[in-house]
Amino acid sequence: REGLVLVLGDGKGVEGEAAKVVRNCAANSPLAAEAWAKQPGLFEGFRHCFSASEHIKSCVLGAVYSLSRTEECARIMKEAKVQEYILDLTLKWKMAVDLTPEERDRFRATVACAGLAVLNLKAAAKELGPGGSHTATWPGLERRVILNIVRVVNAAIDGQPFAGVKFNEEAALHAVPVACSTPSHLSVLCEQGLVELLIALLKRFRAEDAMASSGSLDSIKSNGIQGGLPSIKAVHLAVDSLLSMCSNAKEVAEPVIQRMQDMGAKEVIVTVLDQVGRGSEGSAAKRPRILHSESQDHISDSAVKDLGADELRIATRQSAEQLLAHLNRKP
Repeated sequence: REGLVLVLGDGKGVEGEAAKVVRNCAANSPLAAEAWAKQPGLFEGFRHCFSASEHIKSCVLGAVYSLSRTEECARIMKEAKVQEYILDLTLKWKMAVDLTPEERDRFRATVACAGLAVLNLKAAAKELGPGGSHTATWPGLERRVILNIVRVVNAAIDGQPFAGVKFNEEAALHAVPVACSTPSHLSVLCEQGLVELLIALLKRFRAEDAMASSGSLDSIKSNGIQGGLPSIKAVHLAVDSLLSMCSNAKEVAEPVIQRMQDMGAKEVIVTVLDQVGRGSEGSAAKRPRILHSESQDHISDSAVKDLGADELRIATRQSAEQLLAHLNRKP
């Protein structure tokens, strides 16, 4: 790791490849992510790369984004002022008018990763959280940043690459519950179809029994459900995102709840409850009830990594029950 940090400081054009090593390690192992975050000189090396090419800066942002998804890394990054020296600078970038379509998508993906990393850092520092428990002084991310975040989430849920990168569904959704807890984000998220995207993901989970009985994905595809079957963690993140939207202040949340009701979200959540309830009752007595106010612990990789499938189903069921209570409210 020490040699890689030296490359970041003076890589003569290969700093991007070094940053990709950090990104890939952090994306696949929380323990590896923590080891990299604690490596002396890493974040100073990343700062040095911001005088390099756009490609190298994009690679660095990918690494920062991957690291930020682990809570301990996010804490270290806050102390290292990564937000001030790297993320805030990235969020101020303006897209040049002469970029190719590929370069435009890479720019959008980079800005989205910076925005998602900011949300992860603020959540880890308890500055943001589900249910609208955010700092009153933070105005939220700019509209264009939210637009690009939704683009990345859309591609991940559809199983398609964006800017040449195939974003993992769980990774793309990691900070979405926190984004949904910030009132200033809600109108843009809804306008860009995030509710529809999340409901579509939950419908794929609903299709699990159909696939198991038929032995193929034909019945799912015939219903227009795109992508593969989501993991229970992705389902948990999707349910928590919808719940965070509904848990904002009444004047902000009511239009979102009405939108979900009009889409038939209640039926989808009832079916999710049915599926996550199977096999989870035996574990329920072993684990105290998980409140939505604690849900940030369950969307961080460092917390989820030790949860078994049954425990994660219990957490998902509890969030789904609270979401259903919102959906059952009369306007």
